[in-house]
Amino acid sequence: MLNRKQGIVLIVGIALMILSELFPPWKHTDGNTSADCRAGYHYYKNKPALKTKEEFLRCFPYYKDTPNLTPETFHVSTSISRLQLLPNG
Repeated sequence: MLNRKQGIVLIVGIALMILSELFPPWKHTDGNTSADCRAGYHYYKNKPALKTKEEFLRCFPYYKDTPNLTPETFHVSTSISRLQLLPNG
């Protein structure tokens, strides 16, 4: 049986896992140089707005085409695995 503190920690851990799935980190990736630039955390169904030309030049000084916008799945999966280890102590 869980005591009150263990239950709170378990509920907070589950809530954080759900939030990390609903709001993943997004990144802009340049296909020519394989460089990437973070686009922030956004709801998984809504892609963030594309950056302005000046912001792209700051991230990708040599960009020609608009970089791809994708969620960072590696960071989401590693954060979930870390959260799964927390309740085990």
